[in-house]
Amino acid sequence: MTSCVWCSRKAPVSRFLTAVFLILTACLLTSCSGAEASPLTENSKNCIWRFDDLDLTGLTGAEEGAGIDANGLYAADDRLYAVAFQYGPEGIVPQIVSIAADGGDAQVYPVIDTEQATGGFGRFEYADGAFHVLKTDSVYDEMTGMEHTGYTILRISVTGEIQERAEIPYDAKQEETYIDRIVPLADGCYLLKDFRGVRRFDPSTGEDRRIHDTGRDYFEGSLCRLGDDRIFFSRYTDDGYVMGFLDPVTGAVSGERDAPEGFFASELYPGTERDLYYYSGRDLYALDVRAGRTDKVIDFVASDVLTDSLTGVCETGDGRLAVLTGTYVEMGVSAVLSLATHVPPSEVKDKEEITLSCVYAGNDIMRRAVAYNRASSEYAIRVVDYSQYAGDGDWEAPYKKLNTDIVSGHIPDILVVDQELPFESYVSKGIIMDLEPLLRADERFHGDDFLWNVFDAYRIDGRMYSLVPGFLVYTGFMYSDLLDGKQSVSMGELQQIAASRGIATKRCFGAMTRESIFSMLLYMQGAEYVDLGTGRCAFDSPAFIDLLKLVEQFPEKIPDEEYMESRTAFRERTALLMLYGMGSFTDYCQMRYGAFGEPVTIVGIPGSAGSGSAILPQLQLAVTTSSKHPEAAWEFVGGFLEAEYQDGLNWGFPVRRDSLARSAAKAKERPYYLDETGQKVEYDNTWWLNGQEVVIPPLSDEEEEKVTDFLSHCDRRCYSNSTVDNIIREEAEAFFQGQKSAEDVAAIIQSRAQIYVHENR
Repeated sequence: MTSCVWCSRKAPVSRFLTAVFLILTACLLTSCSGAEASPLTENSKNCIWRFDDLDLTGLTGAEEGAGIDANGLYAADDRLYAVAFQYGPEGIVPQIVSIAADGGDAQVYPVIDTEQATGGFGRFEYADGAFHVLKTDSVYDEMTGMEHTGYTILRISVTGEIQERAEIPYDAKQEETYIDRIVPLADGCYLLKDFRGVRRFDPSTGEDRRIHDTGRDYFEGSLCRLGDDRIFFSRYTDDGYVMGFLDPVTGAVSGERDAPEGFFASELYPGTERDLYYYSGRDLYALDVRAGRTDKVIDFVASDVLTDSLTGVCETGDGRLAVLTGTYVEMGVSAVLSLATHVPPSEVKDKEEITLSCVYAGNDIMRRAVAYNRASSEYAIRVVDYSQYAGDGDWEAPYKKLNTDIVSGHIPDILVVDQELPFESYVSKGIIMDLEPLLRADERFHGDDFLWNVFDAYRIDGRMYSLVPGFLVYTGFMYSDLLDGKQSVSMGELQQIAASRGIATKRCFGAMTRESIFSMLLYMQGAEYVDLGTGRCAFDSPAFIDLLKLVEQFPEKIPDEEYMESRTAFRERTALLMLYGMGSFTDYCQMRYGAFGEPVTIVGIPGSAGSGSAILPQLQLAVTTSSKHPEAAWEFVGGFLEAEYQDGLNWGFPVRRDSLARSAAKAKERPYYLDETGQKVEYDNTWWLNGQEVVIPPLSDEEEEKVTDFLSHCDRRCYSNSTVDNIIREEAEAFFQGQKSAEDVAAIIQSRAQIYVHENR
C-alpha cells in the first residue's frame, strides 16, 4: 500500500489576552508551563499545532465505524511505526503500520503468532530496531487444576516477524503481582513493572529477580527508558509523587526528588529534544527531568483536535511530533495517527477567547468545545481544567485553586459548577448571570421544549443561575401493592408497613450500613437543611433530628453473608424500599423486573412528612457576569440543549422532551451490537440474581408514561458540601456512641454549619 495522503486539520483561532493581563503577566508568558498565578493567564497560542491525519481504519482494512485501537508509536530511520489492533472472530490481530515520515509509502504487516493464537497484548515498546511486547495467556495447570496468567515476551521485527520468544517462568508468589509494563534494556534484559515494584528478567537464562520493592500494596508509578538509556522512575508516596533514576541491575534509586506540580504517573513517551512526554487526560506535557519542571506542549482543544485518549507520542527529528489519538465510536476506540506541526503564535488567527474553567472536564465538554471552535470564525472556547493541580494526590487541590482564582479576580466566562465549589457564594457576590432571559430569547428553542422542573430545582432566589442539560434522579423503589395506590410514603408509614411484616427498620432498605444510609440520606435531603438563597441552616429542626435517630438504628458493619443474602431480599420481601440512582428508562426496567420482579412505584426517599426524589445534574454550567461576550458564551452553553447533544446522552436523562421520548423509544428495542461484518446482533438485557440470569424485557408504553410523568414532577435537588458533611459526621458520632442526645448534637451541628455557610457566602 503506497501513496497515502494526509488530510489536514486546520489550526484554530484564539485572541490575545486583555491589555491589563498583558501588562501584569507579560514577563511570565514565556511558555505554557503554568508558572503564572492562574492558568487563565496562559497564552494558549503557544500550544497550538496543526494536525495532518492518516486514517488507520482504511489502512488496516477495517470496516467504517469499526474500533481500531493502536499504540507503540515510534520514529526510526525516517519512518514512523505504529501497532494497530483489530478485533475479529479470531481474536486480536496486531498489525504493524510502517509509513514514511512525509506520510507516504505506507505498509501494513500483520503479526501472526502461530504458537499462541489467543491471549492479550500489552503496550508495544520499540527499542534497538525491534518491537517488544508482553503477551498474556490463561494457563491451565493439570497438576493443581487451577488457572494462572502466563507471560511471554515477544521480540518482533518491524515487518511483523516474531524473532524471539521468552516465557517468564511461573512463580505462584509473583502471580498476585500482575505485570503491567515491560522496559527493554540495551543488554537484552527486561525490566518488569508489577504491583509490588520492579523485577529484572534475563530471557537468555530465565532469571527473574526482584530488584526494587516499593513496600506498598500497589505500585503507583512509572518506568521509562530515556533516550540516553537512563531509566526514569517515579512512584507515589503519601506526600505525592517523587521521581529519580533506577539502576537496572541493582534497583537502587538515585537523584530522587519531588515531581513537579501537575505531574502524575501515566504512560510515558521518551523523546530526544525533550526527556519525555505524557498525557494529562486533556493536554500533552513534556517533563524536563533535569530542571524538574513540566511544560504544556499541545493544547488539543485550542488546536481544534478532538481526542478521547492518547496512546503514543514521538519526535520525528524535524521539529514535528507524531501523535496517536483515539476517539470513541460504536465499536470501541478509533485511532488516528497524525503528524503535528507547531503553529507560531504570530500565525494564529485572532479570535475572541471564551474561557471555560472546570475540574475534570468531561469528554462531552471537550467535544463540544472543539466543534464550536471549528464552526465559529469569531470566537474560540478555551478549556482550563484545574484537575492538573491534583498531581500530588490531593483531590481538593484543584477546587481550592479554582476557588482562589475566582475570588482573586481570575474569573472565566463559563464555569462548570461542582458541588465542591461555593457556587452560592459566587451568586451572592454577583459573579453569576441569570440564564433564563438568554434561554427565553434563544430562537433555537421554545419554552415548552424542556422539563422546566429540572431547571427550577436548581434555582437560587428564584433565578436560573445555572443550566442542567441532563440529570439522574436519586429515588426509592417500593412494591406497589404495599402502598394502596399512593405515590409516596412517609417514614412513619414505612415503619408501620415494616412492623406489620416483622421487618426491622434497619432492614427496610436492604443491607445498608450506618455510613451508607447516612451518606445517601444526606445527599438526597441535604438541600432541605441549607437554604441556598438565604444561607440559613436548619440542622436543629425536628426533621434532621429524626434523620439522626433513624440512622442510629443501622449497624456499623454488615457480615459478608448478609450482603450475599441481600441480593434476593427485595424479591423475598425481607426488604421493602431500594434507594437507587436512576439515569435511564432501562434502569427502571431493571428495578421492576430484576431487583423486585413485581410492579413497583417510584416513591423517593421517605421523610418525616412525606417522600421525595432528588435531581443530580449530569452537567451544570454557568455564565459569569465578567464575560465580555455573554451572548457567545451562552451560544456555547445553550448548545447543550440542542437535539444532537441531548439525543446522544448515554449517562442521565435529557431535559428536552423530544429527546426524552427518543430515549424511551430506544429502551423499547432489544439492545444490539454490530459484529465483525457490520451486521446487527440483538441480545437481551439481563439481571444476575445469585447465579441466575433474569431477562429484562424492553420498556412498555405504559412504563414510559409512568417514568416520564415521574420525571416531570421531580422538584428537589441533591446537595452536598464536603465541609458541612464532615461537620455532621464528626458531631453525629457522639450521638451514635451514646455520649450525647440527638437534640444536643443537632444544635452543635447547626451552630458549626451556620458559621461555615455564613462565612462562605
